[in-house]
Amino acid sequence: LAHWSHEFIDSSGLGTSGTDNQSRNLAASLALQQYFVGFVQKRQVEPDDGLVSALLQPSEDPLSFPELVSMCVLLLVAGHETTVNLIGNGVRTLLRHPEQWRRLVEDPSLAAGAVEESLRFEPPVQRALFRASRQTVELAGFELSAGEQVMAAIAAANRDPAVFTDPDRFDITRQPNRHLSFGRGVHFCLGAPLARLEGRLMFERLAAMAPNLKVVGEDDAWRPSTIFRGLRRFEVVAG
Repeated sequence: LAHWSHEFIDSSGLGTSGTDNQSRNLAASLALQQYFVGFVQKRQVEPDDGLVSALLQPSEDPLSFPELVSMCVLLLVAGHETTVNLIGNGVRTLLRHPEQWRRLVEDPSLAAGAVEESLRFEPPVQRALFRASRQTVELAGFELSAGEQVMAAIAAANRDPAVFTDPDRFDITRQPNRHLSFGRGVHFCLGAPLARLEGRLMFERLAAMAPNLKVVGEDDAWRPSTIFRGLRRFEVVAG
């Protein structure tokens, strides 16, 4: 599942273009759909207390079978990619700021703050999807015609000096921390509580199990994407 998820993102329009991307994206998409067709069919005859079984319960406006399969694919890809990148980016940023890593090691209660600051400083989603203007408006001195598309840069908003004091400083005790990495309003991330929990537990356990963790070299490799921000390679040693 992780391989299909990575292939789907890396070969889609959310990544970079290439001659083999279309076939890779189609193969990953079909593999994910086939997996969840079987998964949903199993839950139809063997329900449990999970989300898919809940969505299969009778309702006034039930999801069709294709809609449910598509929703499962979306939840997996969106939830997996962002959480993996949150943890990877967060660990990298902590280790690149050893004084902050040491603070976390000495005080595990700072893990929740480390998650929030990692989300702000190196968000797993750097840009939101396109939004379309409903009418002609002026934004930051630019006129947008009706129907014109705009891509919001979450990473830039998270370092807005009008909102954050010393925005380029990584500080796991930063308060308040009104980052936009989970969106806002009706578009707020459905999985935010789970992502925060997973990130906090990961940071707590890693700091306890490998307090002397250190970076090896400077040659970090990032996955190519116009939307997501995630590592392809980051080398560490337990010390």
